[in-house]
Amino acid sequence: MSISSKATQLNSCRIKHYVEKRKRITISYPDELNYINKNIIPKVSICKDPITIGGDPELELLSTNKKYDPIQQLDFKTDQDTFNISFGNIGCDGEQLQIELRPLPDTSINQVIKNMSKLIKIYGKPLSIRGDQYSLGAHIHFGIPEKAHKYTKNIIEMLDDFLGKRFINLSGKARKEFAILGSYQIKSYGFEYRSLPSAILLTPNTTRIVFKIAKNLVENLLTNGYIEYQENPTREDYMRLGGLSYNEYKYIHTFIYYYSYYKNQLITINDAWKLL
Repeated sequence: MSISSKATQLNSCRIKHYVEKRKRITISYPDELNYINKNIIPKVSICKDPITIGGDPELELLSTNKKYDPIQQLDFKTDQDTFNISFGNIGCDGEQLQIELRPLPDTSINQVIKNMSKLIKIYGKPLSIRGDQYSLGAHIHFGIPEKAHKYTKNIIEMLDDFLGKRFINLSGKARKEFAILGSYQIKSYGFEYRSLPSAILLTPNTTRIVFKIAKNLVENLLTNGYIEYQENPTREDYMRLGGLSYNEYKYIHTFIYYYSYYKNQLITINDAWKLL
């Protein structure tokens, strides 16, 4: 058998093995369990309306835009001493070590990104997503119906598969024990997904694509009652379930691969976000 024939046979085996490893996440009401036991997928629509998305990503405040030199004393005395604007506010975390962007949540991802951009512009001080001195997380807030709150763990597992596992290694050196999958908090409006690093805020386009994947995944699951994808999500899964175009998928794939280079070249995120 020729080398090319062996390669073709080997690739066929790999593809067959990969395709068979599918994963299904199902949500249902108690009276639907009998259908699941019979291996029938119930059509349980919990939310037909768009969910809201927001967040309070953490950033390091730098003393200058010329070098990576995080400030150790923030200009907020308490968490209530915030910089408030109609489209959100800027404050500090509980330990007063990191700046928090708190854009007004919205059903429109583009509007949330615009809100973030306005906050960064108005604040006007150099901000970094590197996280080598202070732990930085890009916490995403999801506003979902109250009856869907009990399915938060199912949603988190799905978000980990598509986003957490892809981005967790971009965490800064200081994140340490906070760089874990499956991290979330229940909130009155829904939940806060806490596994992602602030690296996703390097550019507005990266943030937009990540938010787009997250929002589309959650809406798909809550609308259809189940979601099915490869155990290691493929490009087709990101496009079909995450709503990405081919170029968006290629962009995010390239971003992850070259992130270490990007973060060293771009000291602050201010310039990139001013382009929006």
